Parts: sequence; C-alpha cells; structure tokens
Amino acid sequence: MNYPPILMTRKTAAAYCDMAEAAFLRAVAIGDLPEPILIGNKNYWYRVAIDTAVAVIAGDEVSTNHGIKGTWRERSPLYKDDPDSKYRK
Repeated sequence: MNYPPILMTRKTAAAYCDMAEAAFLRAVAIGDLPEPILIGNKNYWYRVAIDTAVAVIAGDEVSTNHGIKGTWRERSPLYKDDPDSKYRK
C-alpha cells in the first residue's frame, strides 16, 4: 500500500487535503487546519494533526489530540480577548 507520509511539505499537505495551496494556507491562517512544525529551516505539516483537525471540523469524536493542546478555537488569537468567549483562558 502507498500511505501518505507522516510529515508533509505545504504542497503535499494541500494535495492530501485536495485543496489548492492558497486555500490550504487560508485554512491554516484562520485556524481550521494546524500550523506547520519547523524542522531545520523548513516547514512541515504533521499528517495526524491534519486528520484530527478535519475530524473535528466534521464533528467526529476525537479520542486523542495527538499532542495538540486544546481546540483550534482555544489556540486561536481571535478568541483570547473576547470576554464572552468560553474559549478565553
């Protein structure tokens, strides 16, 4: 079988999500998809984190967050200053 790699470049990650690179980067920027990790001086996306983010968007129960702390809303700077947000820390 030909499995997708665990770590993917932007181009591969976008293709994995069946998205154009620009659309993929917009989804990352708004917090729907995870941020890349920096290895050396190159960004990579962790496939499991992408799968987890997609499962959350789809409303699936995710039994483990694979090291991702909180939901994207909890990690998003959009909610940190909102006094009415349940995601505010």
